[in-house]
Amino acid sequence: MHLHFDTALVASTRFVRHFLPHKLTPQMKELFVSVWIQSFALAAVSLFEPIYLYTLGYPVYAIMLFYCAVYVVYFFLIPLGGKFVKRKGFAHGMVFGSFFLVLYYIFLFEIPHSSGFLYLAVIAYALQKMFFWPAFHGDFVFFGKSAEEGRELGIMQVIASLVVILGPLFGGFVIALFGFQALFIVVVLLILLSNVPLFLTKEVFVPSGLEYKECYRELFTKEHRRQTIGLIGYGEELVWQFAWPIFAYVVLTNIVGLGTLVATSTVISSMVLLYVGRIADRKNENHIMRTGIYLYISSWVLRIFSMTGIWILISDTFSRMVRYPVQLPITVEVYRDALKSKHVIKSVIRFEMGLAIGKILAAMSVAAMFYFGGGHWNLVFLLGGLFSLLYLSLIHRGIKITPNTV
Repeated sequence: MHLHFDTALVASTRFVRHFLPHKLTPQMKELFVSVWIQSFALAAVSLFEPIYLYTLGYPVYAIMLFYCAVYVVYFFLIPLGGKFVKRKGFAHGMVFGSFFLVLYYIFLFEIPHSSGFLYLAVIAYALQKMFFWPAFHGDFVFFGKSAEEGRELGIMQVIASLVVILGPLFGGFVIALFGFQALFIVVVLLILLSNVPLFLTKEVFVPSGLEYKECYRELFTKEHRRQTIGLIGYGEELVWQFAWPIFAYVVLTNIVGLGTLVATSTVISSMVLLYVGRIADRKNENHIMRTGIYLYISSWVLRIFSMTGIWILISDTFSRMVRYPVQLPITVEVYRDALKSKHVIKSVIRFEMGLAIGKILAAMSVAAMFYFGGGHWNLVFLLGGLFSLLYLSLIHRGIKITPNTV
């Protein structure tokens, strides 16, 4: 699981209000502003991260092993992030996460000077995820309005998607004019700025504990096994985030062109989210998800034909359009499950663990394809489709919402 208002959207205020959540808590407003700033920063750089490593001379299998190492370390750190959040609060978790994200980009900046910074980058990125994601999910679930979770998540992802329109364009031009290092500096400053909104309202919570081993014991119990298998489907996200940009760069051979292509496909696809979020609030997730999953699987097959710029644009646009109707109901369902269980942090940790397992398996698989088989992109895309099939395990009857505790 990857989080990302445009003036065009603001100009259509009456239309948009129909789809937006009607009541936002102060904490949710602060979270939205923080996500807007950080999403722009990450949109400007995340598309180009694997390309940066590729241009430094690292082969595809080594890049995949880098991200595999991140998620292996993260898998064993996740409960520690949950323990920190339960003792210090959501805002502190997200702020600590942002500082390690800053370190991550500093280490990436230094890799040309010493390959040892690659290992430090793995640790910093895993720590960022450890602090940030349990806090982010917990904040959203605990302070969100349960009846409008779909719309809240929809607008959250629309914010992320709309800044993705400008982010890759901005990042591509900065890289073309000043280089990757200049972009890293700008991103670091924006990440630090994104912390300010999180402390505008004083956070009130009751500190509590969390048992480390219990998180792992519950992962594959009969009650949670089906959900965990479904969450392993997030392995496709690793292929989408880190392998697909390298392929697109190899075909296009142009950083600015790649940023423009992603921005264009996002413009075409992102407004789908508002409609999907409203439908998700009406609890039709099963229909949305089943249709979306099959369409999303077909989008991976379409990538096989992406040997020119226009085909990359078509497949990327279609993929983004059908991916949102899959991801949004999944996240809504996970959050509702957290509400039902009355143990929000434990539930979101389980979510992140399943996701991490999927990304570890995907990274290892792609690395093996390139190391032993010489690298066949068509097989990589089919692998993304196979992982997407696992999402079908997440389709089940809706969950009754009950009052929540951390």
